[in-house]
Amino acid sequence: MITSVSKYSRYMVTYLVSMTRERFEELGKPTSCFSDL
Repeated sequence: MITSVSKYSRYMVTYLVSMTRERFEELGKPTSCFSDL
């Protein structure tokens, strides 16, 4: 159960990071702070 939760949370983090990246790119701001995530 813990492994499934960790996989789900990891997927959510990746999804949120990608969405934030797209938002910042739309605003024209640098995304260097998200490059290592």
